[in-house]
Formats: sequence, C-alpha cells, structure tokens
Amino acid sequence: MPADDLREQLKPKAREFLTSLHSSPLVLKREAWALGAEALLLRFSSLWKTAPKPDPRRILRDLVDFSIFELGALPLLELTLIWSGITAKPVAPFFGPLISPSDKTLKAARGMAWDMTHLRALQDAARQTVLGSFFIPYFASLDARWRALLRLNPIRVMLVDDAKRSANFSRARDVEFQILLGEVMSPRATAERAPAKVQARRLAAKNLEREAMAQLAKREREAWKASTQVQ
Repeated sequence: MPADDLREQLKPKAREFLTSLHSSPLVLKREAWALGAEALLLRFSSLWKTAPKPDPRRILRDLVDFSIFELGALPLLELTLIWSGITAKPVAPFFGPLISPSDKTLKAARGMAWDMTHLRALQDAARQTVLGSFFIPYFASLDARWRALLRLNPIRVMLVDDAKRSANFSRARDVEFQILLGEVMSPRATAERAPAKVQARRLAAKNLEREAMAQLAKREREAWKASTQVQ
C-alpha cells in the first residue's frame, strides 16, 4: 500500500486514540499530580526569594504545611528532591530557574513538575508485577534537566516483596530525611500525624482532582508573580 494511502487509513484510529487520552483516568491522575507538583515548586520559589537569607529548614517546614493543608497530601518524593537540591553546595542546577527568577520561570516550573511526575510514574511502573515478574524501567536521555533531577534521587536499595508482590525503594539519606521532617514540622502539622489522618492523606494523594490542582497551581502562579515582581 502506498504510504499516503496507509497514512489516511490510520488517521481515524490515531485521532480516536489521542481523544481517548483526554478522558483516561490514568492520564488525568498524572495531570493532577503534575499540577500539584507545579504549585509546590512555585511555593518553594516564592519562599526562597522572599527570605532575606533562605533557611532550608524553615522552607521545608513551610512546604510541609503547604502540602498538608493546601495540597492535601504529603509528597515525600518531591519534598526529598527539593531538600536534596537546596542543601547542596551550590544549590543543585535543577532548581536554578526557581531560585533565580526570570520571565521563563513559570514555564520552567511546569516542565520541572512534569519531570518529577515522570520520575514518580517510573517508580510506580517498577512496583507493578505480572505473574510474579517485575519490570525495572531504564532509559537513556540527552535532557540535561532530567539528568540533573536523577542525580538528586540516588536509589541505593530496591526490595522486592514476593509475599505482597510489591517493591520498595530506599534512597540515600531517607532515614535522615524522615527524622528531619519530625524536627521541622510546625505544631499544626505535627497534630496531623495521627494514623487515621495519615491514611486519609494517602487516599487523597491517590485521588487528586485535576480541577482542584489546576486552581491551586493558578493561585501559586499569581502569588509567585506578586512575590517576585516578574511578569
């Protein structure tokens, strides 16, 4: 069959597939998470630039409050990445657009949020099992920002639990970060550590609503513009 004829024959099915993605629960879930991550990153950027001398512990405390009381979930992966990045000397290149605001920061924050969401998706994929087999995703990338992000996520141990058919990851400094969270939490956030409330947030994290996250991200974009005076 001539290539042009084949292309015309495949177009309707291709359009149907692309249209289905707009209502796919999995895609909508990823979009919601990316919007939430974008809001978190912009809040971090605002906190960093409005402080006379940025204090990583104070910033982490405020981000935990934001996560619990506004995002509705505690995204440990994203918070760990932020902490690793801002405590590096110098600050990790991945976060450069957020600590040095410009007219490109909002676009960069959106891309960074998707990078974090893709990293989360890869780890979710590694937890899936088919007939007892696990599939560890691997890839090669020329994207400098993506490589900079992965350097902040050094996985040291992966434990496959045959009984529960699940996989768990352990990163460098995981234990230290968990201890740190307990030290920096505000009294208000500490009160939310009851098991029932923790479980409720875990369920909320699995069911983030796209529209609610879109509104939160929009609000943080406006707050970022106001705090940095960058239009």
